[in-house]
This record gives sequence, structure tokens and C-alpha cells, in this order.
Amino acid sequence: MKKIYYNGNIITMENEESRAEAIYVVDGVIKVIGSEEEVMKNKASDVELVDLENKTMMPSFYDGHSHFGKTCEYSLLPTLSLPPVGSVTKIDDMIEILSKTINDYSYDEPQIASGYDIAGLEEYRHPTKFDLDLVSTTIPIIVVHASGHMGVLNSCALEKFNITSESKDPVGGEISRIDGSNEPSGLLKETAFMPILFASAKAPKGEIVKEMGKKGIEMYVSNGITTVQDGFTCDGDYEFLLDVQEKVGLDIDVKMYPPVSIHMSPSKLTDGTYGLKPYDTNEMLKFSGYKLFLDGSPQGRTAWVTEPYLNPNETEGVGFKGIPTFSDDTVVFEACKKAIEEDVQLLVHCNGDAAADQFINAYEHALKVCNKTPEESNVRPVVVHAQLVRADQLDRMKKLNIHPSFFSVHAFYWGDEHIKNFGLERAQVMSNMKYANKIGLSYTDHQDTPVVPPNVIFSVWAAVNRTTRSGVKLGNTVTPFQALQAYTTGAAYQYFEEDIKGTLEVGKYADFVILSDDVLNVEYDNIKDIEVIETIRRGKTLYKK
Repeated sequence: MKKIYYNGNIITMENEESRAEAIYVVDGVIKVIGSEEEVMKNKASDVELVDLENKTMMPSFYDGHSHFGKTCEYSLLPTLSLPPVGSVTKIDDMIEILSKTINDYSYDEPQIASGYDIAGLEEYRHPTKFDLDLVSTTIPIIVVHASGHMGVLNSCALEKFNITSESKDPVGGEISRIDGSNEPSGLLKETAFMPILFASAKAPKGEIVKEMGKKGIEMYVSNGITTVQDGFTCDGDYEFLLDVQEKVGLDIDVKMYPPVSIHMSPSKLTDGTYGLKPYDTNEMLKFSGYKLFLDGSPQGRTAWVTEPYLNPNETEGVGFKGIPTFSDDTVVFEACKKAIEEDVQLLVHCNGDAAADQFINAYEHALKVCNKTPEESNVRPVVVHAQLVRADQLDRMKKLNIHPSFFSVHAFYWGDEHIKNFGLERAQVMSNMKYANKIGLSYTDHQDTPVVPPNVIFSVWAAVNRTTRSGVKLGNTVTPFQALQAYTTGAAYQYFEEDIKGTLEVGKYADFVILSDDVLNVEYDNIKDIEVIETIRRGKTLYKK
């Protein structure tokens, strides 16, 4: 397969000014890039000419962090999200949607819905078991918070999982209670919720997998993404992804990160059952490293921070600093040591700065114990979310070759919540991509899909403008080029693929996205209006508007 792309604005991402007029591709690899005159020397009868019609071409996008398998599965779940993604503005809306759809979705028991959040709800509260009991008292129902770190169960589901007034809060979690009593309200947080979600969300089987896989893949490629992450791959998730690959095919690259086995139940992905080794699986479905959780969600008030949350409720109390997953630092150290010894990448969920302190200290100690310098280690650890990471921590991360994957679009979706929870000064430095640029620290950005849709262009707009839903300007903005680096060059480095992806250069893969306009040369507020026209992987079109 030979193609020449010409007559367009081609951004190579090698630097901010680097442009080309045309590209010659052979069998999915860039062979020549430069002026149209130079590239057209390869014109022949067996070469397809592709007129870009003055549109913008650049490297296709990476997904810095998400949950690809769950995105596929959730694509058919009842969705309870807020505007501008969904339509829910009050709890009555949730009840109406659930009442209409919950009985139609029956591949699994109990019934699950996704994406609710108190931000934007008129009641400004979590739903309770009493709200969900209005939908059904005989079908177990679970609604998953937009963060994925908590959820609400109706009375039937609480009974199914034996959550009662006698139940104790697990380490790293919380069972919310009805005011003035020990009776569960239905809301479960962190380690109180996660095991129930994993036990309930069994991998679907049969023809429904094909529909889910198609919808999930389309969601990413229609946003210009050709490399995706499955950021917490449990055994059932892997089996589901294999099923998707068999029934639909995977024309995108999927990077899998199973939980590190020393703090979770042993995984077939990591104990040799499947015969998988890091970086040594088929091209499109790769075991790429381990995943470790250290805290929760800032908008859900479970992220672990060094300075207390503002406006604590009665349950939290004055001085509340969130919920650490592990009070024992040894667990984190052992995870770091395992990754270093095995030369396996480690992704670490740290929203709060206290969680980041715990990880940075543990990794630094593990390097010393393993007698390795940061440069000698092949781990390239990633602090996932890094929303409340401080400047001094980013300095330490650079010295230790640790890289943040920011969540810039949080500034729009939950920036107002950050202000309420932490105050304006702390909210202004959330996802501090600007400081990472200043010190030369490589970084990525992401949407944590299915938390929010994988809309890279909207996330670039969010990083460049840093405007909340209510219109507050948070400042600490970056340039469009710096924002795009998070989805191209920085992401290629995060995934150890800087030699084959991330920029448009001879010898690299022909992974392209074609856009309706030039991200680098439009008014900043108009970036969000740019459309993905076409997504190309290895020279093959995966999506065309």
C-alpha cells in the first residue's frame, strides 16, 4: 500500500514551527516527508494520491490514561451524566432514566448505570438507597459515580452484598450512613465500593460483545486516537478484550495495566497463567505494566491531601484530608521494588499530594535498595491524574524520571468543585502542566474515559483556557503546542514508543489525524470547535467524518 498525502497543513510536532507539505507512505510507514516537489518524485501508477484539501494533518493522538474495556462495556449502560455530555440535572432525571432502561439491560446482575455526579445536580447531593428504591425494590441496582471511585446501591443491592448497620468501614474506604444512625445510606466509597463493582461487573459474553467493542473503538478513533490504555486490567477485562479482538478486531493499539499483584488478589495476567510477559504480546493488545491505587477522587472528596478539605461535613470532621488506600507505606515500597526488579512500568493513581508524597518517597527508596539510578531504571513511572501535585513534587519527579499524566479537562468539568473543596489558590495549580513545561518534565494528559468522553480537542481547549463550567478562569494556562505534546511526543515517551510514534518523521508509523482547522493558529476559545475529519493508523483509515 503506497500513498502520497499532499495539499495540506502538516504539523510534524518535532517543534512548534516544523511543517511539511506532503508525506509519502509505504505499507504504513513514512518513507518521505517534506516539500510537495520532493515527495511527488515518488508518484507512480501504484501510488494513491490523497488530497488533504488544505486541512491539517498531524500525528494521531494517544490516550494518556483511560479504561478501554470498561468504556466498551459501559457504552450500553444507562448513562446518568450531566450537561454538556448528558441531560441529568436532578435526581428525578436519574430515576426516570433508570426506570425506563434498567430492565432492558440484562446481560449481568445486578443492574448497573454509570456517570452520576453531584456537581450540577439541583439537590447537590448523592442519591440514596431510598431514591433508587423508587426504581425497584426487587432488582439490585448500582449507580457508579462519574469518578468511578464510589457508587450508590439500592436496598436490594445492599442486602445482596450484606451491607448492614453492623458493617464496618474497610481500610481505605467508607460506608456512608443515614444521619444520626449506623444505617447505610447506600453510598459506598473507595475500598468499600470497588470489590462490589468488580464482583457485579462480570465480563459480558456473546453477541453483545461485538456491539460493545464497535461502540468503544468508534468512541476513541472518532476523536483521533489510535493508541488507547486499559488502565486497570483484571482477569475478566482481559478475557473481554480478547473476545472483542476476536469478534470485532482491534485496529487500535491497546496497552493493558493489571493491578500489581502484591496488594490485590493474584492475577492470571501476572502469574503466568496466560503466558503473558510485559511488552511481549501481540501487536495490538499488550501487557504494558502494573497499576497501583493510592487514593481517590478530589471532586468526591476522597483524594488524599496534605492540607485539609474546606467545608467538611459531620462525617468528615474538621481537618479531614481524604482517604489513603494504604496507611502502610511498605505496601507501596514493595510495589515499586517489584516494578524496578522486573523492568516493568508502574502507573500510580495519585490525585492528592499526600498520595504523591507516599509514592515518590517509596520509589526513591526502592531505587536505592535496588541499587539503580533513575536513568538505569526501565520503569518510567507515571503518576496518573496528578491533579493536586505540588511544584516541589514535580521537581522531585523530574530528578527521579517520574512522569505526570494530567487530567486537564477536570478544570472545566470539576474546577468549581475544586474551588469549593480546596479554595481558589489550590484550584489554580491543579493539573499543573505549565510548571511541568517550565522545568522540562515530560507529561501526558487524559480523560480517564469512561469518566468523561475521550475528546482530545476539547481537553486541549481546556488546558489552553482553564475555564470552569461557571466561567472562572483558573490561569496557569499552556500554549496549544504544549497541550498537544501531551497527546503526541510526551505520550510516545510515556509508552516507550518515541522511536516509532509521536512525531511525523521518516521511519515512523503512518498514524495520522486530519483536523478541520489548525489547532496552533486559531483563536484559543475556538479550539473546541475543531473537528476530527479522519483518523488513520498504519496508513489505514479507521474513521472518516
